[in-house]
Amino acid sequence: MKLISIEEFQHLVEKPDGVSVSIYMPTEISGKETQQNAIRLKNLVRRADQAIAEQRLMRAREATDLLRPVQELIDDVPFWQHQREGLAVFVSPGLFRRYRVPIRFRELVEVKNHFHLKPLLRLLSCDGDFGILSLNRKSVRLFRSTRFRIDEIDLGDTPTSVIDVMGTGPGERSLHLRSAGSSGRGEHSALFHGHGRGDEDLTPELRRLLTAVDRSVCSRLRAQSMPLLLVGPEELLSLYRELSGYPDLYAEDLKINASEIRDDELRERAWSVIGPLFKREEARLGERFRQLSGTGMASSSLSEIVPASHDGRVEALFVARGRYRWGQYDADARALELKGDPGNGAQDLLDLAAVQTLLHQGKVFVVEPENVPNDGAPIAAVYRY
Repeated sequence: MKLISIEEFQHLVEKPDGVSVSIYMPTEISGKETQQNAIRLKNLVRRADQAIAEQRLMRAREATDLLRPVQELIDDVPFWQHQREGLAVFVSPGLFRRYRVPIRFRELVEVKNHFHLKPLLRLLSCDGDFGILSLNRKSVRLFRSTRFRIDEIDLGDTPTSVIDVMGTGPGERSLHLRSAGSSGRGEHSALFHGHGRGDEDLTPELRRLLTAVDRSVCSRLRAQSMPLLLVGPEELLSLYRELSGYPDLYAEDLKINASEIRDDELRERAWSVIGPLFKREEARLGERFRQLSGTGMASSSLSEIVPASHDGRVEALFVARGRYRWGQYDADARALELKGDPGNGAQDLLDLAAVQTLLHQGKVFVVEPENVPNDGAPIAAVYRY
């Protein structure tokens, strides 16, 4: 089960039709404590059922039907054998989603006419959005990654190994391959035996390979302006830097053989190298907020930020973790009403502003309350215009 993508996130924003139940819980991943996971979910489902009854949102039989997929998950033994730090479950008429995520949530049950999504924002916020290019002679792979997720990008017909670019021109040496057994990734490696040059003299082939790879990387990532971290042996990384036209190569490299580790471990190792870049970006935008305060290009007013987020005006948004501001927003009338509690159809307006900012390709930073740039406010925005 993959982590949530921005497309799935948008589906959760738009899909709910009627009663929508959001459940968050921490999960144990080892030891006897794992037996508590199903029990904890069972208790949270009971709380959801009670909330539906108390709010008189539907009849008891309808509530039972709505929550049945979650009830069935409680008894799904194979599901509980593979957990991460947290579990998020969403159910509404015609929709059921569950996500195992590397965030340890506090227990939470929300029953409204929309899903409560703010606890997920860290998975999609500016805790990292970068490329990883893994280079070695036998395999080239490209990834899009964040601090919490990693997805491979299909390189299509691009050559991805020295084999793909050897022996194709007149006068080139013949190439012989023999199996060298299975690599750590379950693939067959190969030994190269050429005639006329030393076995290690592959520079022309490597240049052709890396040039083709760079064209593909630029076509897939350049428009997104994301930093690209290079991973592999030093000689390949140096050659790629010499040839590359990609404008956002990260200054530091990760000099490991990524084919020998799992993708999740690659993500963790990559974040340890590139993570400081995103902390600097958070600090830069926080300082920009302070510089723009009072100019109309920055705000900490919910009544201004929520409409601006719907318009796509928000370039960067800081939201306080664990804080709520309840109310209602009518996008058609552009009317915002603050309320003191979550009842009567109110929603968390901080959540709403963050979701809309993300859906309009803005940057969202979910931070501790004391790290919101405008001291004391639970939200702060820098505008595009």
